[in-house]
Amino acid sequence: MIRFLIYTCFLLAFSSNLNAQLHIKGKVFNNQQNPIAFTNIILYQAKDSSFVKGTSSDNLGAFHFDNLSSGKYKIEVSYIGYKPLTKTVILDKNVNLETFILKEEESLLEQVAITLRKPKLIQLADRLIFEVANTSLSSSSAWDIAKHTPGVVNLGDKLMVKGAKASVYINNRKVYLSTEEVQNMLENYSGEAIDKIELITNPSAAYDANERVILNIVTNSLWLPGYKGSVAAQYKQGVYAKYQLNSNHFYKTKKLNLFANLSFSPEKRLKQDESYINFLDNRDLIFENWQTDFEKTTQARSYQLNTAIDYILSNKEKLLLSLNTNFTPFQEDNIRGKTQIFNSQKTRDSLFNTRSLLDTERLNLGLNLAYHYQINEQSLIKAHYHQTFFDRNINQDIQTIYKADDLSVLNENSFTTDANQKIDIYATGLDFENSFKNIDFVAGIKLSHINSENSLAYTNIKSDAQAVQNVPNFNAFDYRENIWAAYTSVKTNVKKWTAQGGLRVEHTYRKGENIANTHNFKREYTSLFPKINLSYAIDEKQQLVFDYSRNIDRPNYELLNPFSYFINENSLRTGNERLLAAISNNFSFKYLFGNNYSLDLYYRDNGRNTTQLTFQDNSLRLLQNIPLNAIDSKSWGLDVFHGRYLFGWWYAQAILSVFHEEERFPALLSPENAYTNEVNGFYSSLYSSFTLSKDQTWSADASFLYISNYLSGSFVVDNLNNLTLGVNKSLWNNKGELSLQIADIFNQYASRLKSVYLNQNNGYYALPENRYVQLGFTYNFGNTLLKDNQRTIDQSERERLD
Repeated sequence: MIRFLIYTCFLLAFSSNLNAQLHIKGKVFNNQQNPIAFTNIILYQAKDSSFVKGTSSDNLGAFHFDNLSSGKYKIEVSYIGYKPLTKTVILDKNVNLETFILKEEESLLEQVAITLRKPKLIQLADRLIFEVANTSLSSSSAWDIAKHTPGVVNLGDKLMVKGAKASVYINNRKVYLSTEEVQNMLENYSGEAIDKIELITNPSAAYDANERVILNIVTNSLWLPGYKGSVAAQYKQGVYAKYQLNSNHFYKTKKLNLFANLSFSPEKRLKQDESYINFLDNRDLIFENWQTDFEKTTQARSYQLNTAIDYILSNKEKLLLSLNTNFTPFQEDNIRGKTQIFNSQKTRDSLFNTRSLLDTERLNLGLNLAYHYQINEQSLIKAHYHQTFFDRNINQDIQTIYKADDLSVLNENSFTTDANQKIDIYATGLDFENSFKNIDFVAGIKLSHINSENSLAYTNIKSDAQAVQNVPNFNAFDYRENIWAAYTSVKTNVKKWTAQGGLRVEHTYRKGENIANTHNFKREYTSLFPKINLSYAIDEKQQLVFDYSRNIDRPNYELLNPFSYFINENSLRTGNERLLAAISNNFSFKYLFGNNYSLDLYYRDNGRNTTQLTFQDNSLRLLQNIPLNAIDSKSWGLDVFHGRYLFGWWYAQAILSVFHEEERFPALLSPENAYTNEVNGFYSSLYSSFTLSKDQTWSADASFLYISNYLSGSFVVDNLNNLTLGVNKSLWNNKGELSLQIADIFNQYASRLKSVYLNQNNGYYALPENRYVQLGFTYNFGNTLLKDNQRTIDQSERERLD
């Protein structure tokens, strides 16, 4: 297979050299007939608005694009303070364009709102593009912009699309470290640098097979020579105060493009839970009821350093280096719980108090190195290497005091733990891209190696609890994984039809060694992952799209650790080294009407996906969370989207969705072997942005989210909603900005979960600090006309760290 791909790459590279190489030249002047230097000029494919290349005008206002193949293009010319111009060019010979004459912007509110402050949606066959540059969203963080992207739902620290966790990319480079670290990174990432968000619902075969949905954040990609920078600070007041400080720096010369971001996030946060367990006898009657009030206070200091360096070796060669570091030298979780025990007559018999203190240190470092060689305008070769180093240490000190109903002490138990995890990831690959006539061809190979070493020690054990006595005093688990992959993808269009098909082959070798038992394993398998995207243009506005993809869901490294972590002596979380990768099949049929309407009917067979299940042992009075493979899982639904400008100063969008979820999972502690959980749900998302002043220095936005219910393992999650308001004021000719946001105004974005089936009856109410007031300030300095090219890691293996 690999030999075939290499032969095909060289054959297409040779054939593409036979295509004619053409150029486009032009000039940019103002309405006083003076040349404008450093104007941004972008060249797009006219058929799908895909980016081809960009440049800027010289001191005489001249620009040119060389080494182009024949076809239909679109040229966009823009410069701050002037109205942008767009021109379509049919290129069948060298073209010298008429001079572009840029006119100064007028200050009328409606014109400003439309030309400068208008979020724009572009719906393509395989993705939705949300353009946010120079809109009211620009003053937000990348995290806030991602949450406002149509179709994206924020659940905790995850960004979800149709029930699947989205993989986050920046400029086609994956940034997944852990869900918590990615959220922290995007909250410190300025929205001023973002051009658009691409929601890719059916990634091509060029992406790893575990990528079901991709959220690609595209930064401004054209640069001017010089330096610019910014400093920003945010103050967030929830139950406790939190702070964020960050600074961005950009520097460009003719050959060098450098970016650096440094952020510091000291914080204190609170999470409260109210839980219950109804223990059942053989007749499924409640003989004992436990009610727990749980409170976790977290204090942490986190540092992030992100750097990216592009160096042009020649007109055909480019070297790219990026480094992403997240360092948390201090995180302390102080957990206190009070559990009251009631008998069948609802009279309190006893209670116990738990205090747990966790100290965490974490370092996550990712290095990405790439070399690009442009054979010609149509052909490009990319070689890339990636390395991750992850090191985490967690110490826990837990104490439980048992009391009678009169609060006299009956018993005191305690123990300590020391947990360590080290993960090394190495990945390398070679890609080839080629375009000729109306065919785009991509092929590549990739090899990745993962080494995860884990240990957990229990010390100072002074406990007679059976669950504590059953765990080994020391355990170590080593996990190895190698993945060899090869892929090819072809895209073409004929008249009203556009088709893209691809095939990815992945061979996986997995090995796990657990010293505490004989559950060592070796697995080796080869899987094929086809991708299909077919679209038909009914007319200029209407389009029908069919998608199909086969994907794999590999369990993250933490879930594979067969260790037990205690919340208290009667509640624990256990890993599972026997977890299997799950294969899913995904179908979607869409109807698109321009960029304002869409209908999406989808069906997903998620197979034996990994699910977190919570089981109560009625005889031992024990609650245990275990990750298991479902027996089968599926979902389907219909999404309806509409977005438009109601007035020149008011943009609004709405998403309405009805869906069905069902999952059949093992019922480990019940008389029956399996149980099926299912729900019918409804979801709605409303968003509006407003330009409030003629000089566009005041803007505001409002968002509302409602989810009726959904599945989470063995739990059914009750309805929740979130209303958030924000206002922004730009200062000093956009060099400074103040922002104010009030999140979750009614404090209703909190989960109520219930697991009631067979002999299981438990649930909890989780209330993190979702309601807060946030005040932010940003100041830009240097040449603020510059745009940036931020990049970070692109390896899929990193997302399984959390």
